[in-house]
Amino acid sequence: VLRELARRSRLALVSNTIIPGAHHRRMLKRYGLLRWLERALWSADFGRRKPDPAMIHHVLDELGVAARNALFVGDKLRTDVLAAQRARVRSVHLRRRGTPCSSEAAPDFVIRDLRELPLLLQRIG
Repeated sequence: VLRELARRSRLALVSNTIIPGAHHRRMLKRYGLLRWLERALWSADFGRRKPDPAMIHHVLDELGVAARNALFVGDKLRTDVLAAQRARVRSVHLRRRGTPCSSEAAPDFVIRDLRELPLLLQRIG
């Protein structure tokens, strides 16, 4: 999926974690995933966590991408979708089976599997 997305889109990772990013970077590289990402940012290194929109703003600034042209995909409503809303970025909730709905943050789009994302991007342009 990342390979397909990277052909048409600029990809970045914004993640809440207590473990420093160097560890995650090694893991992503080991599994061949890091090559598809232009930027990766972990809260342990940045000093702030989602739903604070600062991490999203930082990555968008680094990429030179306006919020109105971005799409944020996440599996957590309380952090990912809410951070996207606060950053004024459209959001996609990767809603896993059994994940409860919440009135805290309503995503712009919902997918059940990451493999649905390329089709969604084609649909929304």
